[in-house]
Amino acid sequence: MDPSGLLQPQWAQIGALLTSLTLMLCSVIFFALFMFVGHIWIPSMTGSVELHSAFQKVRPILYLFSFVSISLAIFFFYRMVTFMAVIKTFWPDFWI
Repeated sequence: MDPSGLLQPQWAQIGALLTSLTLMLCSVIFFALFMFVGHIWIPSMTGSVELHSAFQKVRPILYLFSFVSISLAIFFFYRMVTFMAVIKTFWPDFWI
């Protein structure tokens, strides 16, 4: 295999791959943040009376946001895997 430069369509797919990877990472971070606040922080703070108990009503909204975030992470992971085909064009053994 002779080394050669990458063409513009390959760079575009690599850009889409990296964009999907970045968006997947952000989605996972938001999922963890929403789950932490909704499942750990709010119950702990309302249980110790440092936060008003009315904040318990926010928890279902945070769970919805966490579900949306993890769904987006799965979607971006799928996109990332589909864009990984471009790597085989210039590096056929990328799982090593």
